Amino acid sequence: MLSWSNCWTSAFVEGPHMDAWRGGHRVARVVAMRQISSVPVMQHPSGRERRLYLAMVNRGEGWEAAGVFGTANKARRECAKALREVNS
Repeated sequence: MLSWSNCWTSAFVEGPHMDAWRGGHRVARVVAMRQISSVPVMQHPSGRERRLYLAMVNRGEGWEAAGVFGTANKARRECAKALREVNS
């Protein structure tokens, strides 16, 4: 079972991130990206800031991108799928 950190950590230029742990090892990370390769994410029509969420997993062979998603929850679910933590 994945254990996700309780808060976003702002340690990278790309944006804050949240980690998932299994058996004492960091196996997944979701990064809330404000820009991708210096291209900013377009603002929401209401004017509030919009972010994209990069899902990354480590299956013992290094970090791999699982995808980019519109919500943090979707990115977390996709990490779990990639790590075979869920069936669907």
